[in-house]
Amino acid sequence: PQREARQRLGLDEQVPVIVYLGLFNSYQGVDLLLQAAKELIRQGRNFHLLMMGYPEQSCRDLAETLHISSFVTFTGRVSYADAPLLLSAGDLAVSPKVSTTEANGKLLNYMACGLPVVAFDTPGNRELLGDDGLYAALGSVDDLARCLSDALADRSLLRQRGRRLRDRVTALFSWDAQVQRLLAVYGRLLAVEK
Repeated sequence: PQREARQRLGLDEQVPVIVYLGLFNSYQGVDLLLQAAKELIRQGRNFHLLMMGYPEQSCRDLAETLHISSFVTFTGRVSYADAPLLLSAGDLAVSPKVSTTEANGKLLNYMACGLPVVAFDTPGNRELLGDDGLYAALGSVDDLARCLSDALADRSLLRQRGRRLRDRVTALFSWDAQVQRLLAVYGRLLAVEK
């Protein structure tokens, strides 16, 4: 699917792709991501950033201001049905969300697609990603850039990490796993009632 997705998007098959899927607003940290991309370019890192979401005009403007537009593709709004294919274009997913009190559901989608993930170090992100998440200091552009750069340095290690995250999401967070947990709770409640 990666080849199909990259052909559909017009992305070079040899260039590592970092994907982001979600809203483009300040608490999602997309401005920090674009600034980190600028730092990766300054370091000479070869990559392309695939930004899927909306509203995109302010992000497009920031990418233009940072002179990184040639390294970024904006797709606009992506349907839920198209998301898995488009996410498969990536080698690495990123969630620069700066909220520490809100869940981060996009991580589950990334994990289900077998993508390794860079995210800010928050309790919610650690709960979902466990030991296979790649964590940057919350709100730090420099540390986000460092994590992305380190991750891109070894694509085979990234694939292994992505497979482990896929196994983790299936074992702990899939519908089947959640149903089993719910049945166990009901079983314990029924046993107490007797």
